[in-house]
Amino acid sequence: MLFGGNRVLFGPEPGRDVLLGDTWEWDGTGWKQSPASGPPARTEAAACFDDRRGRVVLFGGWRWTDGKRQRLGDTWEYDGQRWERASDSGPERRSGAALAFDPRRGATVLVGGSAGKAPLADAWEWRGSTWEGPFDGPGARFNPALCSDARRGELVCFGGWNGSVRLADTRVHRGDRWEPIAAGAEPSPRNHTAMTFDEGRGRVLLYGGHDGERVLGDLWSFEDVQWKRLEHTEPLRRIDNGH
Repeated sequence: MLFGGNRVLFGPEPGRDVLLGDTWEWDGTGWKQSPASGPPARTEAAACFDDRRGRVVLFGGWRWTDGKRQRLGDTWEYDGQRWERASDSGPERRSGAALAFDPRRGATVLVGGSAGKAPLADAWEWRGSTWEGPFDGPGARFNPALCSDARRGELVCFGGWNGSVRLADTRVHRGDRWEPIAAGAEPSPRNHTAMTFDEGRGRVLLYGGHDGERVLGDLWSFEDVQWKRLEHTEPLRRIDNGH
């Protein structure tokens, strides 16, 4: 499913400031808009699917308020029929965080993001009623990629922006620690990256992102604690092209 966002990430057109609050579902062949009314329009929220309770969890993001960017700290859940506002307390208001469901801990885990200043380094856990934390996270970062490696029973975090540079480090959540992994040839530094678990092949897949200067289109797999590039596409220069 998809919720909200903004139409233009990089670009000068007026539409870049129009934020969305619609909910869409993909059934494998097409998109269908849900009639359910949900969270107020926003962008850079974090969301993931809670496998144990069968619902999408969404946290934070930002919206315009009186012409100023306002970070949000609300938690919403979607059960496929309706949205419910589940909490207004917990992690500091932020955008650009990452969420992933950890089946081993039975919790939705939040890492990183920004409250408008330096990226945050904390981690939080949600099990359906209240947020628990803060805990130590994988290091301060904005827009990291995060997903559950179901085969190994671990969370994998890659990259992001630390306030100065894009990152290319891999951190794995084992027990109560985020351990740095020397994974050989890793994807180049980036944020705004997509990452998910391929259940059929038992591996983490990472695609695209940008490094501030270039928009990336390469595809990588992470399995047996090693990164492997599956497809290479020449990067494109990031320009204000209205898209």
